[in-house]
Amino acid sequence: RLLQTEEITVRLFKTVLGDISERDLGVTLAHEHICCFSEYAYQMAGKDYLDKDALADTVTVYLKELKKKYGLATFVDCTPINIGRDVELLKRISEQSEINIICSTGFYYTDEPVLYNTSAEQLCKYMVADAYAVNAGIIKCAVENEAITRFGEKLLRSCAKAHLCLGLPIVLHSNANNRNALKALEILFLEGVNPNAVTVGHLSDTNDLEYVKSIASYGCF
Repeated sequence: RLLQTEEITVRLFKTVLGDISERDLGVTLAHEHICCFSEYAYQMAGKDYLDKDALADTVTVYLKELKKKYGLATFVDCTPINIGRDVELLKRISEQSEINIICSTGFYYTDEPVLYNTSAEQLCKYMVADAYAVNAGIIKCAVENEAITRFGEKLLRSCAKAHLCLGLPIVLHSNANNRNALKALEILFLEGVNPNAVTVGHLSDTNDLEYVKSIASYGCF
C-alpha cells in the first residue's frame, strides 16, 4: 500500500499489529514459521498437544536474541490458514518481542474435504475477507506433487484471484526436487499474476542452478 503526501510516497507493509512503513522493516526474515500445527489435534488434546503459552514465551526469547545479535526487526510468518496460523498468538509474540510479524492468508496443499468441495471463486472470497480481518501481508500458496493436481490448480487459481483483488504478494511453496514451481508459475501467470509479485520458496533445496535461473528469468524472487 502506498501513502501519498505532497513531498514523498511511503510504501506501507501490513503486520499483525498494524501497518508499518518501509523504513521500519529493517533486517527481515522473509520465509519463516513460528509454529505449524493441527487445529484438529489441538481441539482434541489442548495443552497435551500444544502449550501455546509456553510456545509464546520460548519464541519471544529467541526473537529477542536475534534482535540483539543481528538487528532483526521483521519476521514474515508464512504459515497458511489450514496448518495452524494463529494470528492472536502472533500478536502476542510480536508485542512481547517487539518484532514486526507479517502473517499470511492462503492455504497449504493438503487436500481437505472442505477445500476440495469449494470453488476457486469462493476460496478467493474467503481469502480476501480473511486478509482484511487479520491485516495479512502476503498470500501463501502451496504445491508439492510433480504433477499439479486439479485440487492444486484450484488453489493456485484462487490465490491468483485473491492477489488481483488485494494486491498482496504471493509466496509459493514448491518442491525443488521435482521442479514443480515452473508448472505452478504458468498457472499463476495465466491468471494474470505479475512475476515480480511472486516469491518461489524452497529453491535452496536443490543444486540445480539452471532450474533456479529459469525461475529467476521470469522476474520472480
